[in-house]
Amino acid sequence: MPYKYDLHVHTGTVSRCAPATSEEAARDYAEAGYAGFVSTNHFSIDSFRHMEDRPRIKWAEHFIRGFEELREAGARRNLTVLLGMELRMHCNFNDYLVYGLTEEFLREFAENLLDMNAHSFHKLASEHNLLFCQAHPFRPGMTVTNPADLDGIEVRNGCPRHNSSNDIAKAWAAKYNLIGVGGSDYHVPTTADVPFPVDRPNSGIEVEEKICDNETLVKILRSGNYKLIEE
Repeated sequence: MPYKYDLHVHTGTVSRCAPATSEEAARDYAEAGYAGFVSTNHFSIDSFRHMEDRPRIKWAEHFIRGFEELREAGARRNLTVLLGMELRMHCNFNDYLVYGLTEEFLREFAENLLDMNAHSFHKLASEHNLLFCQAHPFRPGMTVTNPADLDGIEVRNGCPRHNSSNDIAKAWAAKYNLIGVGGSDYHVPTTADVPFPVDRPNSGIEVEEKICDNETLVKILRSGNYKLIEE
């Protein structure tokens, strides 16, 4: 039986646009039959407005604490939760999913991350065996990134509140030989009482082996030995 992992998940501890708590996210993914997911909370100025006058290393520590809370909630439901992020630098409104992330990397480079651009961050990511993928690259408001500055793009974004033009993203990935990743872009728990569509786990990857660490995740994504979940 294949194992399912979502590659795009947010919770409100860090992503201020996400109503979902860590417990709600873990519940929703356990009930949907996932083996785990990547915590890709937003690393952008919007996540740290309340800390804007504090050193950026404090931003990194806040981000890591949010991940640890989510990892512990996942462990209580036998889910593997890996550290990643959705990075938005100051240069534009693009969002980038970063896989293979470590706490040490965040602490070392927190001061400069938001002041970089796709080209400079991709170079840094390559030096640390991270994967740098543009999230929902053809959603309105996004700027198309030079494919040479990317490892991959999100070809299947499952958010029900946006048109992410997944068909165009798939064609772009194929044209430029980019890694194609998928994720639910989870923000809103399935039980939320809100006047707009809630999220449900509906995307990610299926693999034949368990993914227990970021090294394995990066290896699988680079190899292409996975199937996209497109529910």
